[in-house]
Amino acid sequence: MKIVQKTSVILLSLALTLVASGVYNVAYAAEVQELRIKVGSQNAEINGSTQTIIQPYQTHGVTMVPLSVFKKAFGADIKLGDGNTVTILKGKHSIALTLGSPVIWVDGHKLRSEAAPAMLHNTFMAPLRIVASSIGAKVSTEEGGQIIVRLDTQEVADPADDGSIDSDTGKTRIGNSYYGWTMQYPSGLIPGNSGDESMATFSDSEGTYYLEVHAGSRMSETADADTLMDTLLTSAKNSGETVLDQQVVTRAKVPYARIVTTDKDGSMWQERAYYGGGRIYTLYLASQTAKTYKDLRKYDALLDTFEPGFDLADKSVKDLSKVKNGMTETYNDDYGISLQIPAEWTADNSHRVFTGKNGESLSIHVASAPAGLTLDSWATQLQEQYKRTFLPDAYKWGGATQIEAAGEKALLQRAEYTYGSRWYQEKQVMLINGGYRYLLDYSAPRELEAGAEHYQDILASLDIDFEGNTEILGNLEDYHFLLDTTRSVLKASNSYQYTVSIPLYWTAVNERYEQSQTEYQFPGGSFKLEASSSNDLDLTVWQLRSYYNEATKSAKDFTLQGIDNVTLAGAPATVFRIHQTVNGTGQSKQVILFSDSGGQVYQITTTLNDTNSTSEQKAALEKAIQSFKKVK
Repeated sequence: MKIVQKTSVILLSLALTLVASGVYNVAYAAEVQELRIKVGSQNAEINGSTQTIIQPYQTHGVTMVPLSVFKKAFGADIKLGDGNTVTILKGKHSIALTLGSPVIWVDGHKLRSEAAPAMLHNTFMAPLRIVASSIGAKVSTEEGGQIIVRLDTQEVADPADDGSIDSDTGKTRIGNSYYGWTMQYPSGLIPGNSGDESMATFSDSEGTYYLEVHAGSRMSETADADTLMDTLLTSAKNSGETVLDQQVVTRAKVPYARIVTTDKDGSMWQERAYYGGGRIYTLYLASQTAKTYKDLRKYDALLDTFEPGFDLADKSVKDLSKVKNGMTETYNDDYGISLQIPAEWTADNSHRVFTGKNGESLSIHVASAPAGLTLDSWATQLQEQYKRTFLPDAYKWGGATQIEAAGEKALLQRAEYTYGSRWYQEKQVMLINGGYRYLLDYSAPRELEAGAEHYQDILASLDIDFEGNTEILGNLEDYHFLLDTTRSVLKASNSYQYTVSIPLYWTAVNERYEQSQTEYQFPGGSFKLEASSSNDLDLTVWQLRSYYNEATKSAKDFTLQGIDNVTLAGAPATVFRIHQTVNGTGQSKQVILFSDSGGQVYQITTTLNDTNSTSEQKAALEKAIQSFKKVK
């Protein structure tokens, strides 16, 4: 599915292209470039020329100016990145800003602004002083409030000379060598940075269209025309779009499926699906000027140049891929963490969770370090967590070793664990620095020999901005480190009129209490709560009783251990107690059904693996169940 679905986000992209047009090979003859502005005034003097800009303003003592002034006055390159992130490039300097975030990355270092970038009259407004100083300019103020920004160009290296930006000279096509595709690279096409190599974003210098290219996962079978069309129609349905035109084009150099849609905000999209090299590629082009689906035909000349495949020997192709030796770099700006992960892994940077296709996973946790905490005492705490969530024969300790990670002294603790059918190796790397503790928790199936190689590459690449975190972070708590499994928090649903207490060490899968279902996971188990005003309690109980009785007779490794009548939240409840084996893992399951005086039906479903059936886990589950209360 495409990542841009809101017109406001598209407008941000297109607004930035107007700023960034002509971003390559910009040359300025003046040795000193100068910008003169005044808060509240639309008049700006840019290198001796008077121009009209969105008037600067001040907030929290910070002067905010249109992002475009850094392009106009100093020739800075401006690129749209992932989501609402914008990168300013000038010489050897790189400044990354995100709408609404006070965190600004300057040359790989984290800074914090007293005012966050914002949109004003469809214009990206940025903090003047921090950006100007970051590109090497000097800021001063004259009487009358005029602000002067001067940049000595002799002190700023040309981007083409320092190797920090790829030269586009002679590049007529663009693509990704790792995901295997190319397309024409016209002069007005400006690449963005989606943060995910499987997805490339583009906009044009005229500000008329926005384009995404997505490379899907590898498929075991060839995708035919019906599959390509279904891919597009399913994406459109999931995005709430209306299909205006659809066709399969078989006579093209590379056959493809094509649809034209309009989204909820009125933007029109041409969407295509291609197959090649074992992947489905999807292209999404949005136009701000198209009035009918026929207007999108003018972009066919560009889209028709798309081809699966990449010729590494063709020097006319600009390669967007950053994959080296099968690894790609990923960042978490909030905590200043960067590292290399296998390119085929899925990255969730916001939650710092990375997963492979063969059961590998890596999670990174950051929290304040309690006074007196040492690496050894922390390692003991993590061992105690295992004892509370795994039975003794389901985990093994492999010892601890002093190592270096991110340039700091660290402790590597090894363990193995199982949920019943498969053993996993786990490597926990612990660091304490600047009042914060960092945990890298890596796990992979024990039989994966390549797991050790991935782990070593990941660890060697780890970089953490400890100093920046100390400056900008406050007190942090990560419930992954929680020592007390009895701590819980009260949750409430106004729509379905109930409250329930959820253990803090559980992880939310779905926490929308005003909708019909909530769900949590914890080591080796789950808790799900559903509410319905349309179901009939007696009918639901009868259906489940019939289903489970039949399953006991016909299904292997499935046992209905009992059906109990109890009282829950002051109401009669039916409890189905089941033991089953799922993917080789034995687990106990409870399904609890009851209703209130208004006929609203509630269902609580819990699972707990046999290997994780500790007294602490069972007590946490029972406490959550018994905490359910109806409110008026």
